[in-house]
Amino acid sequence: MDIELRDKFLILWKKYFNHAELPVTFYFSDDETSAEPAGVYHCRDALSGVGTVREGKSIYLMRNL
Repeated sequence: MDIELRDKFLILWKKYFNHAELPVTFYFSDDETSAEPAGVYHCRDALSGVGTVREGKSIYLMRNL
């Protein structure tokens, strides 16, 4: 992650969004090394990991093949 870009984003977020919580983002990847498993296998269970994400941690959702 570009630390300078991150810091600039956080400053602007606080300025324009009045210290609101940061947004939750999603992306697809085959790399599981940068996150911890959420322990969910179905889309309907994906919300169980939101609390972990709101604490600032990354999670990955496993697909049941």
